Amino acid sequence: PADLELVGRETYLEDFLRVMRVLQPRHAVPFGSMVGFLHPESFHVNEHLITPFAVQAYVEEHGGWDGGEVVPMIPGDSWSSDVGFVSTEKDWYSNRDEHLERLAAEVRPKVDEDLAAEAERRPTWEQFEAFMGRFLAAMPPLTGRVLIKRPICFEVPSDSDTPYWSVDVRRRRVFRTATPPPDRAEVIRVPEAILHDAMRDDILGVVHGGMRIRTELARGGASSDLAFWGLVAVWELGYVPSPWWRALIPGGPVLNRRMVGVGWRRRHEVFDIIRAVVGSVFGRGSALERVSGGFGTDAERAGSR
Repeated sequence: PADLELVGRETYLEDFLRVMRVLQPRHAVPFGSMVGFLHPESFHVNEHLITPFAVQAYVEEHGGWDGGEVVPMIPGDSWSSDVGFVSTEKDWYSNRDEHLERLAAEVRPKVDEDLAAEAERRPTWEQFEAFMGRFLAAMPPLTGRVLIKRPICFEVPSDSDTPYWSVDVRRRRVFRTATPPPDRAEVIRVPEAILHDAMRDDILGVVHGGMRIRTELARGGASSDLAFWGLVAVWELGYVPSPWWRALIPGGPVLNRRMVGVGWRRRHEVFDIIRAVVGSVFGRGSALERVSGGFGTDAERAGSR
């Protein structure tokens, strides 16, 4: 429970307002939550989304910023320099539950068709072992001692004898067991077809997007979870090549002109992450605690620079 409280709903709202107070825009348009999760395995997520109107209400309640306002826009709305904002005046939010139920019913035949197709696809142990083996080979020394200290465990029910498939970055091994490892950071449950497809296409790092994932955290496991998914994502994008030392070759996959330029412009973010990791190594809270503690203040620090 303590891990789950490090970053909450208020964190994002507070962060939005702080950034706007630094940037001082005339208009701020929240985006990213004008979606509806219609799959039966993700429908419950709808109640946790932060709507544009919730952002607007929070900003107004907390005094906003000088000379600016939040303008909620929904799909179909527009803006132009000639006429400004144009609203369709479609009200999706007053009866939001009713709209979601209707939309879910409309797409259910397609969802059922996809579920039937998914039943034909399952990951194999050989696929998982090879994928995670490549991931381990790309991880620099000390990754397991600093960032992913505990095994990351996936539950794969089709393997009836040994359904718990784990990657242990610290010991650099991939293994499977009949019961979850006692020192695990978590047990991850993803539909088997999704796990199969994600590893096949090297997009495991974005498997959360469909919200069809469940994670049972062990006490203190959130830091390892955060680091694991972050490293999987950047590895799949090619920023952590295998073997890892290829990242240090000038002109190579990481130290090319474009990557160096982008890295320099975002250097303050990198330094913040390094400080969080170093602080966790020397016992000043976990990396997750230190990152979340500065979550809403990055813009203020940037403004002071």
